[in-house]
Amino acid sequence: MISPRSTLALASLSLFCTLSLPVLASSNTLSDARAHLAAQNADAAWELLAPLEAQLAGKPEFDYLLGRAALATQRNTRAAMAFERCLAVAPFHGDCRLALAQTHLRLQENTQATQELTYLQSTALPPAVAEVVDEYLGLLEERGRHSDATRLHAWAGLDVGYDDNLNAAPTQSRLDVSWHGLPVTLISSKDESGFAKINAGFSYQAPIHQRWHFIGGGQANSTHNFHADDNSYFDRTLQLNGYGGVRAYFGQQRLDMVLQGQNYQLSGDTYRNLYGALVQHNYLLTPTTQLSGFVQYSQLRYELDESAKESDVNSYTLGAQVANTQFDNQLVLHGGLHLGSDRKIRSQTSNSINNDFYGIRSGATWVWSDAFKTGINLLAEQRRYKGPTTFGEDHKDREDNLISTNLEASYKITKDVTFNAQYGYTHNHSNAAVRKYKRQQASMGVRYDFF
Repeated sequence: MISPRSTLALASLSLFCTLSLPVLASSNTLSDARAHLAAQNADAAWELLAPLEAQLAGKPEFDYLLGRAALATQRNTRAAMAFERCLAVAPFHGDCRLALAQTHLRLQENTQATQELTYLQSTALPPAVAEVVDEYLGLLEERGRHSDATRLHAWAGLDVGYDDNLNAAPTQSRLDVSWHGLPVTLISSKDESGFAKINAGFSYQAPIHQRWHFIGGGQANSTHNFHADDNSYFDRTLQLNGYGGVRAYFGQQRLDMVLQGQNYQLSGDTYRNLYGALVQHNYLLTPTTQLSGFVQYSQLRYELDESAKESDVNSYTLGAQVANTQFDNQLVLHGGLHLGSDRKIRSQTSNSINNDFYGIRSGATWVWSDAFKTGINLLAEQRRYKGPTTFGEDHKDREDNLISTNLEASYKITKDVTFNAQYGYTHNHSNAAVRKYKRQQASMGVRYDFF
């Protein structure tokens, strides 16, 4: 017969073994990962460590080895997060700090790399490590002399395609409506055409001071529709976009504050100008999940003729989004919500242009290889106006329900040349027949990235 004391001892031993097994298993895993890294087999080390991140994140030795495996397999952002966790618990872990500096160098984050290396230089280092630190600091100094700290990217592309409703004509070609209480018959037809589009753009980023960077960019899209109606404004369209502002980095957070502008032309005449400002905050919640939120203010000014100016509005939008990467960076999912309102500018303008809106955006990108990826994006949005359209129907307040989807695929032919194909479908279902339409666009083309 087993005594109560023996029973308690066996239970304690069992509990000890149960608690010790994960520790022993993780210890063996770390030893195996360390051996793989020493043998320059980083992929094997990553496969061992990545599944344990949720369980062991925050343990300095695990985070250090995970960071080294991530850095060696080109997972630079994951590496930075692992090294930062390591230093948060063990701030005097010199190897981890040096590895974090290497990661910042890889990410072109020169200011952060300099800070880490300068700290290391102030400590007692083995001669071999001190030599590496001096080498990296020399590289950063060389980058500064040649302005490599700035990032300039420019591209140009050519697309050809087909648009089955470029003037967004109503679904019904004949509409019996009322105008100021009088019956009116409207005749409308879809303008469909093949098109060629030339697009070009650039983006620029340069450090200002420590965490702060200047950012800016612009893009131009010029479209020629081959078979537009002779009297159509849509024979040629041109859209010019530009932005400029500042970006700040705070660990796993990023803050953008920019001014925006847009000019949209129809056959050489300005149809609409847009001026605005955007503030956006991004937060890397986990190594695979990013949260973002934004607030945007825009002024829309219509310039085609005096009657068009009646549609001038101030627009306010709030939004939030989450993005998640799965299957080892092969699938990126995102989804978000937005809401806002448009308010008339001119006091004499009808209240019917005032509206409130809300919607959702979602999508997915599949990265099949370094060269090939596909994606889908969806938008659903509802707008409720404060009155009927100019051509009213039973004097009902206008309500629009927009659904839009876009499919795209791209294949990198060379380092600089990319082939792309797109298909888009838009359906605006409205209780105002003049605003109800469907539209499809399909295109393919090539893009060249200069630098």
